[in-house]
Amino acid sequence: MLDFSAAKAALQAFVERLRSILHVPRHLGAGEIEVIYRSFELDPRRPRDLDIPTDEMLAKKLGVGSAQIDAMHERLRS
Repeated sequence: MLDFSAAKAALQAFVERLRSILHVPRHLGAGEIEVIYRSFELDPRRPRDLDIPTDEMLAKKLGVGSAQIDAMHERLRS
């Protein structure tokens, strides 16, 4: 069984820090914060000065068409 107590404590500390930055009183929004984890891959081999659109770069890298790239972006947005 995995123990997520350290991660939960870190997340609670982050939320408290965020509340203090945004000046949100502790009694507001208690239990109403939803955290959604989304993974993504950074490509350290991609040249920084590459001057092509991101969609075109992804299509070439992944070997897929523009419809699949659009579907991928939609999945990330949902």
